Amino acid sequence: MSRTTMSFEEARARLESAGQTHVLRFWSELSAEEREAFMGELSQLDADELSLHCRTASEAARASGGERPVARTEPVPPEFIGSVRKSGQQTLKEWEDEGFLQIAQNKVAVLLLAGGQGTRLGVPYPKGMYNVGLPTGKTLYQIQAERIRKVQELASVKYDLKCTVPWYIMTSEFTLEPTETFFKESNYFGLDPSDVVMFEQRMIPAVDFNGKIMLEKKNKLAMAPDGNGGLYRALVDNKILEDMERRGVQYLHVYCVDNILVKMADPVFIGFCVKNGADCGAKVVEKAYPTEPVGVVCRVEGVYQVVEYSELKPELTEQRHPGGELVYSAGNICNHFFTRDFLRDVAQQFEGKLKQHVAIKKVPFVDEEGNLVKPTKPNGIKMEKFVFDVFQFAKKFVAFEVVREDEFSPLKNADGAPVDTPTTVKRSLLAQHYRWAVQAGARFLDEDENPIEPKHRAVQDGELPVLCEISPLVSYFGEVCEPVSLAKYARMFKNVFGSGFLVRTAHVILTWVITLILFLHDTDLRKQEETGELLVPVVFVLLVLVSVLLYFAVSLMDPGFVLSDDCDLQLILGISEEQQDMIPQTKSLRQRRCGHCLLQQPMRSKHCQTCQHCVRRYDHHCPWIENCVGERNHRWFVLYLAVQLIVLLWGLHMAWSGFSHAATWQLWVKANGVLLATAVVAAVLSLTVLLLLGSHLYLVSLNTTTWEFMSRHRISYLKHCGADENPFDRGTLRNLWGFFCMWETVVWEHVYFRQGSEPT
Repeated sequence: MSRTTMSFEEARARLESAGQTHVLRFWSELSAEEREAFMGELSQLDADELSLHCRTASEAARASGGERPVARTEPVPPEFIGSVRKSGQQTLKEWEDEGFLQIAQNKVAVLLLAGGQGTRLGVPYPKGMYNVGLPTGKTLYQIQAERIRKVQELASVKYDLKCTVPWYIMTSEFTLEPTETFFKESNYFGLDPSDVVMFEQRMIPAVDFNGKIMLEKKNKLAMAPDGNGGLYRALVDNKILEDMERRGVQYLHVYCVDNILVKMADPVFIGFCVKNGADCGAKVVEKAYPTEPVGVVCRVEGVYQVVEYSELKPELTEQRHPGGELVYSAGNICNHFFTRDFLRDVAQQFEGKLKQHVAIKKVPFVDEEGNLVKPTKPNGIKMEKFVFDVFQFAKKFVAFEVVREDEFSPLKNADGAPVDTPTTVKRSLLAQHYRWAVQAGARFLDEDENPIEPKHRAVQDGELPVLCEISPLVSYFGEVCEPVSLAKYARMFKNVFGSGFLVRTAHVILTWVITLILFLHDTDLRKQEETGELLVPVVFVLLVLVSVLLYFAVSLMDPGFVLSDDCDLQLILGISEEQQDMIPQTKSLRQRRCGHCLLQQPMRSKHCQTCQHCVRRYDHHCPWIENCVGERNHRWFVLYLAVQLIVLLWGLHMAWSGFSHAATWQLWVKANGVLLATAVVAAVLSLTVLLLLGSHLYLVSLNTTTWEFMSRHRISYLKHCGADENPFDRGTLRNLWGFFCMWETVVWEHVYFRQGSEPT
């Protein structure tokens, strides 16, 4: 394709050689700007390619329908098929470990095919931006982004390596700009923007049944993406293969945007393909019934390909194994594995050999009088290439069978259709999450706090007993309980040697140096130690030790990070759909989503830029402990301040007791200089801790936080309150009792509305 603008005469000559001069029939009616834009589009067309495209489209449309593949069709041999259902746990574990290892070594990337719009869903924007109606309101893009973040985290923890899974997103002319804007406005869903690479596939003209290019406007051709098989030319056009090589990516997981259950960079699938030395692989699901309208992965004349359900002979469609399973059961779900070397070979050697598929569509067009016509029946031909047509070029192709209800639920139709609608995919995801929760031992309670009997098999089209959504940031594929708690302990362990290491080391050294100075000088502590009166020295040392332990506890513990969309409104882990409808749908309750970590924030929580987490009942980030002070560690912080104040005042008293007399000021300073410096440090710290302790006790007695006290004019749920009004204040004694003696998580929304405050 040419990328230079040409003259009208050159354009006419090029179109004339392709037999398409009719597209210039409105040239005299165009403005200068419209002519320039039209000429820029025409300059990208190659005359020979255009002629071949129009002729091929017309011939293919006339020849389409009723074709069947050649007779020698056979299923994929068993030795080239892996299966989640039929493989042992040890084998699956080996594949998973191998996949995580490749991810941890930065060798795996994912590539999203997102060139289509949500036209069939009745929306004008890309399908990935669609909200299917989940309780959290998450879009397909957000769900997929969070799965990438989680699989990165799991691989990093497993192999103690910092890793990245780059996300390549192939868009079209229609979806590139809105997708870029959506990602920017969503802060890339917590991913590094440099690891999200968007690129555009080629557009090709739509052709009528006579082989003539159609006009969308008087100065614009009717263009369409060249199918998901356009990936291979787009990889070259946009230098994506070079980018993969620069990042060290060797393996690619390619998938379509509409599958709400897709496992991003699935380590089991990746590991299976790598262990088997495959350069190309496909995930498949068992067909639900013989005539289910899905393509089947099989071999035709010895070549691997996807055969459309309508092209399989009836006797093959119905054929079964002795055990009753369909022989041709490997349903294609457009979920593939490729090595980078294989993609390079396809792009350089085989792309021109890919079959062109005919799609008969309803294409809006401009008629002979220049009027826009929206047809009621198919009137145009769009030629497409399919991503899976490259199976035939693989040196070793493998298939991997997964469970449909776990990994495949596509969004294709608007509600009202029988299958693949927003309602069906939402139910599929929530049913999966309910199964995970039940398997993890979760207990669900109704509005009267009576246990809800678990249903161990929640089917996609059945009624779910509760509404339960689990964030991908909590669980990638059902590992709800143990990995989360282990990750929490691992984070605590790493915090010891994290950014606050120097601060904590300095604190501990200063504490014990001061203690040692008090024992080395002629203070009351030393005198009592020398006379054998050990009670006071031992108590002092134990108190110092307690203060140090409390310091580490407060600085290393979880202050109340919001790790998932576990909104406090859903009291346990889920609530019934009837209960969901009873909850007030106010902005303050339902739509407070953090702009940084993109999680729903429970009331009184705030995102800490230093910790990079939202913190429940956020008070402040304390540089002294290099941690946030929040719901879980606030009481321990106050207790630490109290113990530290006692230690400092006692130490100041002991330093005072050790001062010796001298004849002159100079001699006194020389004799008491170290002890004097210790006393000054203890006095300054005592004053600081006293002010901190006093202010925190005062705020606790009011049931407010430092952040709320200082920034109430900017906080949505406090802006409407008067200067002396606090919707969380339950009286001094109840506030203190609740702070120091009540250990369960408080649903602050309930307290807020119980006080009669109006939502903002």
